[in-house]
Amino acid sequence: MAADRHGSARGALQVVCALGICVFLGPAAARVRVGGTSGAPSDRSGPDNRSGLGDRSGPDNRSGLGDRSGPGDRSGLGDRSGSGDRSGLGDLTRRLSRMSRSAEGVGFTRPLEEGRIMAASVGEAAMSSGATTTKSSSPSPFSGRPAASGEHLATSDDPMVTSGDSLAAPGDCLSDVFISVKTSGQFHATRLPPILDTWFSRVPTQTWFFTDQEDPELRQRTGGQVINTHCPSSHDRDALCCKMAAEYDAFMASGKKWFCHFDDDNYVNTDQLARLLGEYDARHDWYLGRNSVHVLLQIMDDDRRGERISFWFGTGGAGFCWSRALALKMSPFAGGGRFMRVAEKNRLPDDVTVGYIVEHLLKVPLTVVDLFHSHLEEMKFIRSEELGEQISLSYANDGDTENVINLEIFNKQKDPTRFYSLHCLLHPSTSFCPR
Repeated sequence: MAADRHGSARGALQVVCALGICVFLGPAAARVRVGGTSGAPSDRSGPDNRSGLGDRSGPDNRSGLGDRSGPGDRSGLGDRSGSGDRSGLGDLTRRLSRMSRSAEGVGFTRPLEEGRIMAASVGEAAMSSGATTTKSSSPSPFSGRPAASGEHLATSDDPMVTSGDSLAAPGDCLSDVFISVKTSGQFHATRLPPILDTWFSRVPTQTWFFTDQEDPELRQRTGGQVINTHCPSSHDRDALCCKMAAEYDAFMASGKKWFCHFDDDNYVNTDQLARLLGEYDARHDWYLGRNSVHVLLQIMDDDRRGERISFWFGTGGAGFCWSRALALKMSPFAGGGRFMRVAEKNRLPDDVTVGYIVEHLLKVPLTVVDLFHSHLEEMKFIRSEELGEQISLSYANDGDTENVINLEIFNKQKDPTRFYSLHCLLHPSTSFCPR
């Protein structure tokens, strides 16, 4: 039965079959958009209670965040840039001005702290070791600091995630969230230090790095939060889908309530992520993210020659989350390596395959959250006073091309990604931030 994009009544029971597997489904719901509005959204205790957010089933107002179209990709994704306009936190502007004036001349010479973070376990099956070894570069000038006075490192039993005078996360903390960061050995020394020095320090036991090479230094620095997938180190479709399959299996082994995927060029505002997930019930089917195309993605249906199927998907480059209830329904199509079979059958990249499974096969709609951002969006158009409202931000520094947020507490030489500047804006009590 085709999905109704405007929320009209659907059949009480549906049966979806693919790859010889059939799943019985209940009614699906209309797709909604979250973000860019003032005030708290309405109650989201279940998939059929999404009132108060308006109909957002059409192709309008979808900033382009397309990502990763490897060889043989059928998604047809090109370069899509866009921007958002979100009113927000004027105090951040004043804080930015204050810190920018005091940043000049600040030194960064504190030693690397080793063994600070205790590893959490997702089960022996999730942890793998490899023969290939890659040594990371020496730590960045910002790296490895203990928490400054007033700064809080999140742990599994914390009621809230707070830091200095930063925004306090409402409701439950992120202890029931499995955060995955997809990376590759070639980026351990370049992309990971800004993450490890900033937002990772707030959620060290919830965050896992999925890579393709063994790196003892990275394993030590993260307290063991590294999973060597042994997938190819390339950025093509097969390598990306291989890692996504490993992410899914590790999440299922963890027993956590929520799964959130990000890339190694994302800054994650953990307070805002906690706020978002606190508004949803993980016992119901939720697929939260940001679509990367302006219209429904259409592909040919290999099971029915000459027919097309269409669906939305949340772009992996901006990040997306799904609930355990949904993940359990995904299992016949994603568990135990079956994700790779579905991806290969349709010749789709990893994030598009997730959308195919969730939206097309399971008939669970993407809930659009405009607060996720990828590097294919123009970061400079997000105003500094609105940065604190976003969930994920990104960057791109490719030769003469620079795509970073418009924020400079530290200069470009010290902070080319702007992650350190952003972290000091959000958590000014962090030890490396100017006073």
